[in-house]
Amino acid sequence: HNRTVIVENMKWELQETPVDNQWIGVEWSPELGLFVSVADTGAGNRAMTSPNGMDWTIGVTPVDNSWFGITWSPELGLFASASHTGNPQRIMTSPDGVTWTAQTPPVANNWDNILWVKELGLFVVVADTGSFNRIMTSPDGVAWTTRTTPVDNSWQGLTWSPELHLLIVVGRTGAGNRVMTSSDAITWTIGTSAADNNWRSLVWARKLGLFVVVAGSGTGNRVMTSPDGFQWTSQATPVDNDWMWMVWSAELKLLVSVANAGTSERVMTS
Repeated sequence: HNRTVIVENMKWELQETPVDNQWIGVEWSPELGLFVSVADTGAGNRAMTSPNGMDWTIGVTPVDNSWFGITWSPELGLFASASHTGNPQRIMTSPDGVTWTAQTPPVANNWDNILWVKELGLFVVVADTGSFNRIMTSPDGVAWTTRTTPVDNSWQGLTWSPELHLLIVVGRTGAGNRVMTSSDAITWTIGTSAADNNWRSLVWARKLGLFVVVAGSGTGNRVMTSPDGFQWTSQATPVDNDWMWMVWSAELKLLVSVANAGTSERVMTS
């Protein structure tokens, strides 16, 4: 398994999965040395684990919800995953990625991305449904509190900057207001996005000093960046693919985004 990285021509290798579920989210735990993935489909088997990204083992999930986001808290030694479906158990937690416990949040919104913020000591999760309550926080993954959100946009992307002590959420809907910020995950303020694109995923690239967001819509402008989370600038993108997810590697100084649909070139790097 070649670990050499060639930025100009990245090589990807297919790996077998134990079941053909629709795998959506994936997270890495350095403390456990384990990748954990969650799925949108399957029967009691909507999680799987791997120590190397190649050999995967099925875990046991308590309810067959549409699991979407997953995060890891080193401080709590706990994975948490959020779901679009299920009544009322739309959160599940696990200390090992294998055995999961269903948790009941206060409202059954379509919970999407989830994040552990060490500096706040909180899990934070965003939703694309709900009535001015599309953020939820928890100190332990079990007891959850909804937070007031200023507009009912379809919120999806979520990231935290330790350096700026700032949470950013981006959305797929809204008119000039597809960004939301908070310093404590409790009080949220609307910001102005560079364009009304379908913003999906974002990261804080510390070495660049930038928030970077990708979108599933727009014409040649499916990325926007900001040094502070408030002033956003559109950036040119090579193809108008449905860019779904993005990650930043500090070691490689490289952004990688993957697309759900579009041309045959469904990965882009910067």
